[in-house]
Amino acid sequence: MSVTRHDSSFPFSFARYAAYVESLPPEKRIATFMIKGISLKQINVYWTNKGNDMKPYELIEHTADVAIKAYGKNLAEAFEQAAKGMFDIITDKSEIETVGQYDITLDAQDMEQLLVDWLSELLFLHGANNMVFGFFKVDLDEKKNRLSAHVFGEPFNISKHKIGVEVKAVTYHMLEVKSKKPIHVQVLFDI
Repeated sequence: MSVTRHDSSFPFSFARYAAYVESLPPEKRIATFMIKGISLKQINVYWTNKGNDMKPYELIEHTADVAIKAYGKNLAEAFEQAAKGMFDIITDKSEIETVGQYDITLDAQDMEQLLVDWLSELLFLHGANNMVFGFFKVDLDEKKNRLSAHVFGEPFNISKHKIGVEVKAVTYHMLEVKSKKPIHVQVLFDI
């Protein structure tokens, strides 16, 4: 894995910027998110929900733990939203800039294990490197149970980020990966 630092600024309004990003080829879209002044939350929610009334994720009440059900147009997007939801729990929905990038590649025996491994890897990077992440671009090969992702974030900063709930582990309890509509993933976090 590698961390790459990016600094740039873009003088567009959010709506104009979002239209600009959508006009780019997919491989260049991620790089355009490395700007200052536009919330990654706004971009992520706008891009995910454009033309879609479905919410990106929802928290599920559970005794002493927290579960999340994340939706998407496909499983890759549902994996992205699960990661987003996890970091919203950790940072109490603080805004996170794209100062650093990690590239993650994972293989698993099935999609359920891949979801647990994906979120566990992000949780490890958070704990080991004091990073918080706010934007995720996931590619899934569902036949090979393989994930390739670019994740963007920054070091946790107590003066900038709120302290949410500590996620200790990703569990197998209530675990779901559904590739038929409504496409979603569900996972329980040990807090």
